[in-house]
Amino acid sequence: MSAVSCCFLLGALAVTACSSPAPRRPAEGEGVQAYGAGMKFSRMQADLPTEREEQIVPADEAAAAVEAVPGVNEACVVLHRRQAIAAVALDEPAGEMSGQVRERIEQAVRLSGTPAERIRITAHPGFLKRLQAYTETVRGGRSVPGFNREFPELLREAFPGEGD
Repeated sequence: MSAVSCCFLLGALAVTACSSPAPRRPAEGEGVQAYGAGMKFSRMQADLPTEREEQIVPADEAAAAVEAVPGVNEACVVLHRRQAIAAVALDEPAGEMSGQVRERIEQAVRLSGTPAERIRITAHPGFLKRLQAYTETVRGGRSVPGFNREFPELLREAFPGEGD
């Protein structure tokens, strides 16, 4: 091997081996993550920290089981933080829920196979409609604007004295 060839190879090796690769931005389609069952899509941004949105997952089988409970007119059930939240409209216009109806609703959620450590049930006026709006947004693959700020307050209104 000639001296010129050796110098050329050593020079090429020094240039390529000692430099660090340039930072790479994700290509189109990379970095897209889906959360839950079509719940939320977000584009990763390496240089901009973002607040992680809380998530809800619609529990349609549980909602159908709850609607089959005598005395329940309409229901929406979601999973949030390992708990099932069931919002119901009762046949009684006053919206008073008896202990027996509450127990049947809880049993319906458990028997539906919903993986929840805790089940919270409310007939709070307006909470059902708000929860239904959240689930429709989630089913559309969109995140709920202001969810982190708004949802804990709605829970406090629907379940006074229980905390999150």
